[in-house]
Amino acid sequence: DMSGAVLKIPPLSTQPHRRIINYKLAPSMAVQNGVHLGIRAAMNESDIKSVSAELFKRIKNVGTNGSDTESGLCTLMRVLKSNTTITKGDRAAFLILSDENDYGTSKNCYNATQEVYTSVEETTSCSSGVDCFGPFQYHMSYKTSLALEGRLAYPTTCTSDGGFIVPCTGYKSFSFACNTNPAFCSPAVVTSVKTCTSALMLAAVKQAQLPADKTPTCTYSISQKTASVSLKNQVPQNLCSASFTLNGVKYNNFQDYVLKMNPSVTVSQLSGGCTVSGLKKIIEAKKTTTHIDPLLTATNDLAQVQKALSDTLGENNYKISFVVNSATLNAGLNCPVGSEKNYGLRYSSLASLIQKNSYVSSICSANYDLVVSDLGQFIEEVANRSYKLSHFTKPIKIKSVSIIRDGVEIPNPQSNYSVDDQQPPTITFREGLLLPQDQLSVEWVELLK
Repeated sequence: DMSGAVLKIPPLSTQPHRRIINYKLAPSMAVQNGVHLGIRAAMNESDIKSVSAELFKRIKNVGTNGSDTESGLCTLMRVLKSNTTITKGDRAAFLILSDENDYGTSKNCYNATQEVYTSVEETTSCSSGVDCFGPFQYHMSYKTSLALEGRLAYPTTCTSDGGFIVPCTGYKSFSFACNTNPAFCSPAVVTSVKTCTSALMLAAVKQAQLPADKTPTCTYSISQKTASVSLKNQVPQNLCSASFTLNGVKYNNFQDYVLKMNPSVTVSQLSGGCTVSGLKKIIEAKKTTTHIDPLLTATNDLAQVQKALSDTLGENNYKISFVVNSATLNAGLNCPVGSEKNYGLRYSSLASLIQKNSYVSSICSANYDLVVSDLGQFIEEVANRSYKLSHFTKPIKIKSVSIIRDGVEIPNPQSNYSVDDQQPPTITFREGLLLPQDQLSVEWVELLK
């Protein structure tokens, strides 16, 4: 029920703007793909079973792997405030079934979200253009000289976890630059792991200071790494191509600077060329999100729900059946639904507030016959005794109501019925007064503003 119908998002431009995301109730399960699950007077037992099976299928398709932050009371408030599902003066019956406590609060129960986009100035990197300003960062990469890196593996002894001396393998690393040790790097190309020559192993043992009594296994590989040089400068000229002087030394360009700072590097080792980046100012759209039109207040929100029920439906014109996880109601039942954190305390508290308008049952009951029966009895009573004059669009006052039975108009004293003060009004008859096929004759006057 908290999923919203999101308006089309405007592009993030530099112009200030805002958008409203209005949340609405999920569509009714009674109507899907044009198929309406309605209860009609002419239905037989087979029709009712068919509707029941289809409704069960639709509920099952929703799934049971939902959120543990269930907001039944927020949904109830959205129904009452929507003015579409239920309108003022209606009669209504609700069934709330949950194995969690209600999660709705003033922080997460609202009708809409407002996103306001404002223009803010930011900086981003750039490489050229009139808006590009310093400090500029110059960068160039080069490949290092070939290097031989290897490892000596030799037998030794170690102390085990139990304190015993046991045989194990020790390791020593070694390395040689290929440009100063060409005999070890022949051919002078990048290689994978290879076995050392005897000459290389002798040099490696000497470099690693391995004792002469060790008989190591020697392996090596030849690799070439990449290094880089960077320089920050405030001058507007592009130093990739322009000459410059730094610390009294003149350089033809940044490449010349790199080579002079790294005498062992040759032009053939340079890679990627010279790159430069600076900063430029841009205008970004900054988003601020706020919730608007809250449905629950920060304090005493259950009393707020009670008031919304009375204001919209009247004191006695609604019924709510709660099927919840309750420590008291679960007593003596085989109840696998979790711990105290899952108890539906807020639902039980609302039921206590509205008292005669509620019915509470444990979610661990063997069946929910009593819940459905109680709710059905209320619906039947409302359907048989209450009539909302919803076709009137202007305020009216009821003067008299007569019953027409078998074509004969029967006077009907006001003690037999009541009219609420809602607009449009609802007429409620005392129990047992009306019979099947009865018709009503209503005398009324339009109220002037």
